[in-house]
Amino acid sequence: MKGLFEPILKLIVLSMITGLLAFPVLGIIQWIAPENITPLDTYTEILSYIWIYMHGWGDWIIVVILSIIFFNFSHSYAQTAQDIRLKRAFMEFDRWEKTPYISPAFYYYLVSMPINYSSTLREAVLSRFYQTIVENFRNRVYFNASFSEQNPVPKPSWIKVAGFSMLLPSIAGIITLIGFFWHLYNSKSPDLWFTGWDKFFIPFLIFIVSWVSQQLYAIIKVGCGVDIDQRVQEYFGEPEPRIAWRDVFPDRPRGDAIIKAWSAIRDQLQRNYYYYRNKPFPANGKMTYDNPALPPYPYPEEGIPEWAEEMEAYVGNKLNEWYEDHIEKTLQAVRSSKGKIVTLKKKRKLW
Repeated sequence: MKGLFEPILKLIVLSMITGLLAFPVLGIIQWIAPENITPLDTYTEILSYIWIYMHGWGDWIIVVILSIIFFNFSHSYAQTAQDIRLKRAFMEFDRWEKTPYISPAFYYYLVSMPINYSSTLREAVLSRFYQTIVENFRNRVYFNASFSEQNPVPKPSWIKVAGFSMLLPSIAGIITLIGFFWHLYNSKSPDLWFTGWDKFFIPFLIFIVSWVSQQLYAIIKVGCGVDIDQRVQEYFGEPEPRIAWRDVFPDRPRGDAIIKAWSAIRDQLQRNYYYYRNKPFPANGKMTYDNPALPPYPYPEEGIPEWAEEMEAYVGNKLNEWYEDHIEKTLQAVRSSKGKIVTLKKKRKLW
């Protein structure tokens, strides 16, 4: 949206500069030219007509120019979307905290280059989203944490993801708009709105409407998690696959996928950093990894922890206990129902 109005602003500035420079240039031409050639007088006459027009419509011209400028600075979608995405990623991580599994959405972020919500090269190069995801994974992957649940807690709503702190600015903006129009309604008839000095509030109103709408759109669109849920479904073929922490160790296929993705994304971020800094790409292909947004190696050490196999066995035994307990409770319910409940045989993968 910013690029849409940049040419207009440049045209306005260029016109003003050209108009001022025309006075000395045309003055010199008229001074050295024959008496019947009067470019400066003609230019001054044209400006007089423009001044008459601006005297009648100049206030609206100012309002339009200010509206374009204010609208140009009302961008809030990209930053809000990035903040919401990171917040939701960690809430997804916490959803699975009491289970022996890693969040599928979190795993997807580890193996996929994150979407850049901003169109600027700076944000694409220096965004720390992937770096933060990898750092959090690195701090957890070799931690033999206890678990008490087989299934994650329900997904949070977009309102809970956003929280009061992120919704408060939008609420304040909406209240400001309502308060302004309520005051306008009580002070003059609607057919006289924006006929006086109140017209100069239009740029400010445009700024609030644009800023609040972008903010709320980002909070709802990214906060509800529809996009990431769809990508997880497409990547895994199911909405919430059970990915054990042991399966994301580097000696397993999913762990190997994390390392390969990390290497590819790190190289891409560094190449973009060379471009961003206007530095030539090394002729020998050996890059100096100096981009401050580069992710660390996903694992805290090269080897596999000694307790890895023991942990895997413990998790498998625990899941079998839960499954057997579930079967026992189901059979008790069937017996107590006196034939009203019928069990369906179904094979189930435990681990």
